[in-house]
Amino acid sequence: MYDTNMENLGKKIKYYRQLKNISTEELGNIIGKSKSTIIRYENNEILIDFLTAIEICNALNIDLNDICDMSMHNVENIKYQNPFNTNLLYLYYISKNGIVISSLEVTQNKYSNYVLMKNGLTNNKYKQEYTGVMESNYNTAFICLTNAINNPRFRQISNRN
Repeated sequence: MYDTNMENLGKKIKYYRQLKNISTEELGNIIGKSKSTIIRYENNEILIDFLTAIEICNALNIDLNDICDMSMHNVENIKYQNPFNTNLLYLYYISKNGIVISSLEVTQNKYSNYVLMKNGLTNNKYKQEYTGVMESNYNTAFICLTNAINNPRFRQISNRN
């Protein structure tokens, strides 16, 4: 579980920024923020939003877990159990093109549930695939997915590197 005490977040961002030998101005240019905003993040004067935290981690080539404190006392008790009693779920919903059928395949490991969503089953083929993780407790599941497969725009961006 993540600790919501954000008092060390700015210090950690500053530490990794300095470790990578990147100035506040350079980091700001990379993520589209001003030098003063980066300084305010590092001094915990303003609270960083989730997407900006991810942009900073990408710019510094670090993992989100490097700047967010993890509290391991609850992890062993929860073990990220899948609350559905199955590793394959089907979703049915109505779109402008009719009924859309999707499947969610959940694969468990020690600290997370990996999820593969196959969206839009037609003629035994899926139109889109999404990958992500699921966190849950006994009555609620949160699934965060990224459209990373079969997305021509994503492939086009990733092929630039």
